Amino acid sequence: MRRLILVASMLASFGVFASQGSEFSKLTPHEALDEANAMFRTGEASIQVKPTKIVGQFKDGSLGAVPLEKEFLVSIAPYLNKMHPCDMHLPTGCTGELQNEKMGVTVYDKDSHRQLLFKMAKTNPNGFIDLWLPRDREHLEIIVNYKGKKATKVIGTSIMDNTCITDMKLESVS
Repeated sequence: MRRLILVASMLASFGVFASQGSEFSKLTPHEALDEANAMFRTGEASIQVKPTKIVGQFKDGSLGAVPLEKEFLVSIAPYLNKMHPCDMHLPTGCTGELQNEKMGVTVYDKDSHRQLLFKMAKTNPNGFIDLWLPRDREHLEIIVNYKGKKATKVIGTSIMDNTCITDMKLESVS
């Protein structure tokens, strides 16, 4: 009996009983994003943020998904010199130019004339700032300030909108 428990424990530690995908699917959206960011360039998974869910394909061959029902997740990578085209964010692989940098971020709803966010944020090791925004908005203005430079972009948060924003060029403020 003791040997069976030991073998079962060993198998469980290797993920034999539960696939990585099924375990991922049990996470909250915020936990799923944290997990994805922790797997940046590890080769353990390919995780993509879509407008309605975070989906992952894992090293064990399994798939998992976490629905995004209440909030819209958008990841932005402001840049000075170099960017890459992107529509749907891949936190396990997308790389922005400015990594581990502090920036001021403001989000303003141009329709309701309300400020939704005003904070200092630090880009992740992948160079992105992750923003959890209200779903189904049409005109959210994102403003990023960094070392005397500024980038601005108006985005939407519907099922047709991008989750990866890489075209926010930081330019000198006049």
